Parts: sequence; C-alpha cells; structure tokens
Amino acid sequence: MKFTGLFFLALTLSAAPVAKSAVNAQATELLARVPLRFEQNLGQVHAAEPVAWTARNPEASYAFTADGALIRTRDRIVRVRMQGANRKAEYEPMDALASPTSYFTASYRGSIPGYQKLRRTSVYPGVDVVYYGKGTQLEYDFEVAPGADPSKIRLAFEGATAHLTDAGDLKIGEGETSLVQRAPVVYQIAANGSRKPVEGGYRIAADGTVAVAVGAYDHSAKLVIDPVVVYTQYLFGSVASPAVAVTHDAQGFVYVAGNTQATDFYVQGNIAILGNQGGQDAWIMKINPTAADGNFVPFTTLYGGGNNEIVQGIAVDNNGIAYITGVTQSTNLPTVNPYATALPGAQNTFIAAFDTVGAVQTYGTYLGGTQVDYAAGIAVSGGKIYVTGTTNSINFPLTAASTETFPRGGTEVFATELNPALSGTAQLIASILIPGAADDRAAAIAVDAAGNIYLAGETGSPDYPVTANAVQTGYNQSGEGYVIKLNPQMTQVLYCTYLGGSNYDQITSLLVEPGGRIGVAGLTLSTDFPTTQNAFQAAVNPQSYSAAFLTILDPAAKIGAGPVYSTYFSGNFAEAAFSLARDKNGLYYICGYTLSTNLPQGSKTAANALSAGGGIDGFVAQIDPTKGINGLIYSSYVTSLGDQIASGVDVDSNGLVYVTGWATAGIFAPGQAIFPNTGVTDGYLLAFRP
Repeated sequence: MKFTGLFFLALTLSAAPVAKSAVNAQATELLARVPLRFEQNLGQVHAAEPVAWTARNPEASYAFTADGALIRTRDRIVRVRMQGANRKAEYEPMDALASPTSYFTASYRGSIPGYQKLRRTSVYPGVDVVYYGKGTQLEYDFEVAPGADPSKIRLAFEGATAHLTDAGDLKIGEGETSLVQRAPVVYQIAANGSRKPVEGGYRIAADGTVAVAVGAYDHSAKLVIDPVVVYTQYLFGSVASPAVAVTHDAQGFVYVAGNTQATDFYVQGNIAILGNQGGQDAWIMKINPTAADGNFVPFTTLYGGGNNEIVQGIAVDNNGIAYITGVTQSTNLPTVNPYATALPGAQNTFIAAFDTVGAVQTYGTYLGGTQVDYAAGIAVSGGKIYVTGTTNSINFPLTAASTETFPRGGTEVFATELNPALSGTAQLIASILIPGAADDRAAAIAVDAAGNIYLAGETGSPDYPVTANAVQTGYNQSGEGYVIKLNPQMTQVLYCTYLGGSNYDQITSLLVEPGGRIGVAGLTLSTDFPTTQNAFQAAVNPQSYSAAFLTILDPAAKIGAGPVYSTYFSGNFAEAAFSLARDKNGLYYICGYTLSTNLPQGSKTAANALSAGGGIDGFVAQIDPTKGINGLIYSSYVTSLGDQIASGVDVDSNGLVYVTGWATAGIFAPGQAIFPNTGVTDGYLLAFRP
C-alpha cells in the first residue's frame, strides 16, 4: 500500500541550487500544510483482502479495512487491528477536497473524490475514530461519547512488536523503518471551547495489545484521545522514477513529466495515483507552487498499459490541457478519440492529453508504422498537436506533403501534425519525413505564432536540405546538429542549417524567440564548434571530452551570416546540455550534466557552488547573450555524493526558474527539501530565483 515510489519534490523560492542546494525553510513548510488524501476504493486498489478506503503520505500508505488499518512502509506492513471492535462499523468521509484523483491505467479509468478526514462510527459502543493528518503524520482521534467506556479501546499491532519508550511513545518495530506513535493527547472541550487536558498514556497488556489508560475526567462530556503516527525516516520506494521535462502555463502552474517503474509510486499533494500497470509508466504532475490552501498538486496521473512507456516531452495549452508524447510497447494503452487504436509495431509513438482542471483524459492515440518509431518532442498551438521523432518504419503514416516515402538511411526524422478535434484518420493534417541518406535523429520541435514548425536534432546525412543562408552549409563527417524551419503545411523548407565542428555534435533542445530567432542547446565533442566573438566562452579546454553549448540563429539572416550568438559552457572534463529556456528579458537558461569540478562561475554564482565530487552532477546556468565575456550571470551544480542529472529547465513570467531531473542521493541539505532522496533514482523539482 505504499505509494511513495521514487519522486521527491523540492520547491524553493530561495537563491539558486548550489552544492547541497541552498534552499529555505519554505520547502518544509509547504509539506507541513499538505493534507492527507483519503479515497474510497472503487476498484483502483487491488489487495489480498477487501480495502474500503486508502490514504497516503510521503512516508507510508494506508488501507482501511473492516479490522482497522494497514500501514505500509518500504519493507514492512503493520496492521493496526482494533481488538474487539465492530467489524460492520461504517466509514464516512469528511471535508471534501476540491480536486478528484484521476486514474488512467489499463485496469482502471475514472476520477475518485478525495477527502481530508475519514470517520468510522461506533467502532466500540459510543466510540468513533476519526482519521486525518497533514504532511508526514497520520492522526486518529478516538471520540468517546458521554458515558461510554474508553477502556474498551484495544489496539493490536501485527507485523511488528510494540514497546514503550521513556517518553511514553509507542515504538512499533525496530531499525530505520520503525513506526512511532506519540504518547496520546487526551482532552475534553470546555464550555468556552478551550481544551481541558486529561492525564493519559499507553499500557501494554500481557497479550501485547495496547490500551489507553485515562485519568479522572468528566464522564458527562465527550472525551478525545489523539494519537499521532510518525516515522523515523522518510521512505519512498525501491524503483526508479526519473523526471524528464518541465513547463508552465500562463496562470503560473508548473507541469512535470517523467517515468516510473514503481508499483508504489507516490505523488505529493492532493492528487496521487496508484502504481503502474506494466514495467514502466509515464506520469504527469501539475504543481501550484504558491498555493495558499495546501493544494500544491491539483492534478497528477500515471499513463500506461501492460508493458513499457517512456515519456519524452510535455507541452501545455492555455486551457490547462497537458500533452505528453513518448514511446510505448503496450497494446492496451487508454485511448480517447484516437488517430490509431492499436500498436502498429513493436515500439511506437504515443500521444496523450489530459484536462488538468476537469481531471479527465481528453485524447490518446498511437502513431507509427510496423517497425520502431520513437517520439522525441511535442508542441501544441491553436488546438493542434505537433510531434517529432525518429522512425525506421517503411510505412510510417505520411501525407502528400512528404517528399520522402521511406527511411533511406536506416532512421529518419518525422514531423507530424494532428488535429484531435477531428476523428480517425482525418486527424492527420500533415506528416513528413526529412530526407537524408544516413541515420538521422530528432530531439525537439517548436511552433511559432504564424504556425511555422521548427525541428532540431543530430544527423549523419551529408545531403540535408540546407538553405542558402545556412550558418553552415556543409557536413563535417562526424555527426552534426541540424535546425530546420518548415512552413505551416510542411510543404517547404524555409530554413535549414547544419551546426557543428569537426567532431560529433548534437542539438538536444530548441526554442523560438518571439521575434523569430532560434535558440538551441546541446553537446559537442568539437574543439572548433562555431562560437561568436561575443561569446562568454569562445574556446574549450582541449583536454575536455565534451562541452555544452548555447547557440542563437536567425533564419532571416543574409547569406554568409553566422550565428547571432554561440558559446561553449564547459569545465575541465565533460558537459552536455539537455534543455534550454528563455525569460521575458532575453536571458537564456541551460541545464544538463557535468563531470567537471571547475564549471565556469558567473557574477551571481554563489561562492560555495562546488561539486560534491560523488559522480555525475547536474548543472544549471543563466546566460545573457548581450553581455559578451560577462554573459554568464549565474551557474550552479545540482550535486551530492551520488549521480544527478538536470534534464529539463523552464522559467516563468515572474523569473522563477524550474529545474527537473533525477538524483541518486540527496541534493538538498537536511530539512531543506520537502522530501529527502531515497538512495535510488528519484525525480526532483527545484524552483529558485537566481
């Protein structure tokens, strides 16, 4: 019943991530205000015995049955049985939450209301129990009616031995995963509404059952016995759940997408989805980082079938519809108004959309041919969905706009436009292959306000359709980055250029500025990658293996013009940029990974922004392309003793920067993150202001 999986969320509004990222207490304050979420089991939870209700928090999960409660942590299940209780006592939900839980899995689809409290009436004569909690604690009150006998309450803990501590707490089990039930708070409510304390404590009988001994009190008034269940550490699960991509909408909501192999995947906040249905599922999380009511996660869902899914990109429109794309091996994905209803090959592209306000799936389809198709990026504009990826299928679905009808080079890049408002095959508005004689790979797609489509990635083809004003018209034989601009109908190449040096180069991310310039980032093994005179780092250490880069291109430039801006971002060993973003002031942000111990430091970089030296580190950098050699404003490691990757970066209109990725060890100092790392591959979300 533990739904904690492998995702830990760190929201901070402090200055940026440095070694053990400098975050403030607001991160832990957010968690403390998040209520537990109780859900009736309508079929979404499968267990060996009937489960009536469920709840979960970051450390454990709970199943409520006729006998009491089951508490599951990482390696232990403890049953809290109410000895001698009325097994027919009914559960009644209290204090409905605003958003339902949305399940979109192969075994269950639907929305289930959530509640902040759960009452079970008359478990003993005149005694109700009310379950509730916030953050990492479960509380349950025994409400003893006037004249009822509190000595009837007997708790039996099965699956671990209970004993009393010197502080009067009840410790259940041993070691790091022991549960601690704090000494009970016993009180009565006075006529003026104040609490009148009553002496009380646990007593363990010879048979191991636990009772609450209560001192003198007014038997004509209601008595409340309030235990609190806490834990000795945070627990998240045992299987990887990396985060892949991040974006935001105009209302300030943040959207993160990733993958999980965990059957006990946990999501912090008001929406949490039970574990996956296959080997690996995709997940989406919508986050409100400034929620005043504790509803920091108003929407989350898993998406998958009976086999494996890998999410590759996320986009969101102005109506709160979140779109993801990736690759699937499942034959039973949940589809809605699909272009294709069945998995056409062994491994194909999927596209899915979810209304994150109404908590319903609005679209879901397969896309591909009879071999392998691998989506790489997604964009949305005007109600249309744009996807790019790589295919080796000779029958990938194409429209008349395509001049290439099959992959000549082994794998080719596809670009597809779908209209989900139409039905069936009519949804395929445009779909083409980019002609190339060798293997080509897609990485990113974007759409501008006029409907022009932009693609980027890496190519081994010497015959890409470069235009006369390309910044690089020739292929350098070792694998080059490419950038392509297509007209809205995908019938004309408006701009195409190679980008690279004499060694291997790869573009991993792309964006389009409001004025039409194109920003790209990636990695290069070339010491002669084309940089500009206004670069903050025009040369790379000849001994380094690879470097990250940021380049800005102008597709309207005259013939012979080079990049508008191009710079390395490199230390003494190896870097790769995986994602980029741009704020309203024209500042660029890149993130990725580094093996270097001496990353360049900007004017705002913290003095202690040093690698922890444990392996691969993430990094994030803020660059002003108008400042020349002073253009690096801020940079930081995302670091700890394990491995870390920063896979996605985004920045909102208020200047808050969001970085997502995965880590195998805690990247935040103790007490500064909402959830600590579990020691496996956990996703993270970091929000900061440089």
